[in-house]
Amino acid sequence: MNGRTGAQLRVIKAVMNALRAVDFSTAYFDRQPDGSFSQPRGRWSDWLFPPGSFGDEPGTLDGTPVPAMSISGMLAMKEQFPRLRNGRPWRQKDIDDLKILRGLAAEADGQP
Repeated sequence: MNGRTGAQLRVIKAVMNALRAVDFSTAYFDRQPDGSFSQPRGRWSDWLFPPGSFGDEPGTLDGTPVPAMSISGMLAMKEQFPRLRNGRPWRQKDIDDLKILRGLAAEADGQP
C-alpha cells in the first residue's frame, strides 16, 4: 500500500516504537484484482476487506504519513469479527463502535 513494501512498513513500526514510544498496530494485506484486500495466511486469513477499505490519502502518526483504514474498512472489520474462524462475540465496545462507524458511513454517503 502507498508504494511501501511489507518490509518497509515493519521498519517504520520498529523505528517509531523504539524512538517515539507511539502505540499503534499494523497488519499486512494483499490487494486482490477486484480492489478488495485479504490476509492470505495466518490466524485472520478469512477476514476480507471490500474495495475502498484503505483510503488514497495516508493518515498521520506523530507527523509521519502512514497507510490508514477507511470508515468502510473499519466497519467491515467490526461486522465480520463474530463470524471469523478465530472471532468472538461483540463486546459492548464493539457494539458502540459499530453504531459510530455506521453513522459516519451514512454521513459520508450523504444520508441523514
